[in-house]
Amino acid sequence: MKLAPVRSSALLEGNRLDARYFAAPAVRIKVVLQNASEVNLRAVGDYADVRAPSRFKRAYAAPGEEYVSYLRPYDVFEFLPPEADRLSLTRTQDLDDYRIQAGDLLQTCSGRNLGPLTIADDYLARFALSHDMIRVTIADEVDRYYTLAVLQSPTGQALLRGDLNGSVIDHITTDQVSNVRIPFIDSIRDKVAGLMREAVEIRGAARIALRAVVEGVNKKYPSEPAKPFREGWTVKASNLGVRLDAAYHAQHIGDLRDRLAAEGGVELGQAADILKPGGRPKLYYVGPEEGTPFLSGRQILQLDVVGAKNISARSVNKGSGYGLEKGWITFQADGRAEESLGYPSVVLEERAGWFASGHVGRAIPKDSGHTGWIWASMASDIVQQQIAALACGSVVDALYEPDLERILIPPLDAVDAKAAQAAWDDLSASTKKSAEAVKLVEATLQGLGI
Repeated sequence: MKLAPVRSSALLEGNRLDARYFAAPAVRIKVVLQNASEVNLRAVGDYADVRAPSRFKRAYAAPGEEYVSYLRPYDVFEFLPPEADRLSLTRTQDLDDYRIQAGDLLQTCSGRNLGPLTIADDYLARFALSHDMIRVTIADEVDRYYTLAVLQSPTGQALLRGDLNGSVIDHITTDQVSNVRIPFIDSIRDKVAGLMREAVEIRGAARIALRAVVEGVNKKYPSEPAKPFREGWTVKASNLGVRLDAAYHAQHIGDLRDRLAAEGGVELGQAADILKPGGRPKLYYVGPEEGTPFLSGRQILQLDVVGAKNISARSVNKGSGYGLEKGWITFQADGRAEESLGYPSVVLEERAGWFASGHVGRAIPKDSGHTGWIWASMASDIVQQQIAALACGSVVDALYEPDLERILIPPLDAVDAKAAQAAWDDLSASTKKSAEAVKLVEATLQGLGI
């Protein structure tokens, strides 16, 4: 239990009676910053346009109709978010209000992990985004990248989370974001902004390169069905085996596999060892300084990990199968087939030694130089459709090693594996630069007594 005295004048000024507001770390942080002579405090709303579009009725695009790809709020934190849906270009009202603008800061405004934010790069600018995210436009480039670094730091997150509201789900409004006072420190401002600018530019270019590699595979191997699924297909009873679900026996999937086999496709199990750790270990959660990050199936897809938990060394050992190593391909092995089940990401150098749950599958390349090939193949439509057809489960869809090992992937020479690997290396460099910027901000603020 936290106990803290509160002056009646503070109650009146804050117009709040909830204890969480007055016991939050932001209260003490604000006092320290106010008294620090090196700090110039500026409210976000004084130099930025803070806005959130209103709720809107999504008009989904019909087959063949012009569309804009759509993302949900937390999709923007992923390495390479695929479209969650397609909005009709002509039938969606005020669509331009929801298009992502490169350079805007994107701030979550509701949810249990409220606080994380990112910046829109050229890759994200091709999407429309849900109304449930605050947009912050900062004209001055140095101010923009410096603000991003501050708000991504532990101190900045504490300031953002210091004024939450909501009886069940936490919320934050545009006014509350506008009123957050950013500590500008002249001695580090330019360096921090420069590091963040480099990180964002590298990240945007890497994402576009990765998308180009996957689109190249998709163009080489069109995956549209020869005839609509509604026309049905016939399967011999002797071929049903132990599966009765229609997707597993779809003629379209058989056609995809036949084409890959004819053009030199190989089984995934020949290129990588597939691992899905069993059991449910007892986890002991600790702070970031004392433990190692333990990622969920959603978090392994995120460039900016949201709400990562850390576990102590006694929770699981390195040889338990839950560990991660550089160059491995990870994917959700339990989830929803219509969402991110089976969609891959690569373990970056800085995440080697981290852990991930038993709901995360691992494809461990048998040749360390084949990471780019295996990732791009698994991300392609022709392989994603095979993975979706394998999913089974009455409530939660699941994937299993023996099934995944038999998936056919395009041959090595059909994929620009070097470009994919280089792009993932660039993403690693990007995360290191942004982490350096955030670390510099936080170290400087800590030096002020925060």
